[in-house]
Amino acid sequence: MAMGVGISHGYEYYKDSHIVEYQRYPVKIEYALVDKCLTSYNSPMSRISFNKKRDACINAVEQVQEEISYPQFQKNQKAFMEAFSLYAAGFVEK
Repeated sequence: MAMGVGISHGYEYYKDSHIVEYQRYPVKIEYALVDKCLTSYNSPMSRISFNKKRDACINAVEQVQEEISYPQFQKNQKAFMEAFSLYAAGFVEK
């Protein structure tokens, strides 16, 4: 029994000490990024295409936030936009 408690405690310590968290960007910034991504196409889209593009844009924002912190975004928006474009393109189904 004591062994199980020790292993459990060790796992909880490992889990808590190795949590990788990222801070989300301000909601206004996230919204603007998704909106700009969605409206980057000048031609009409079907509802299905729009939903796929919306999901791709949201996923791109989430992926880039894990890679580039908000302070880094503020300092170098060009690097952010390059990464964002790659992620958004990667999520779009053709």
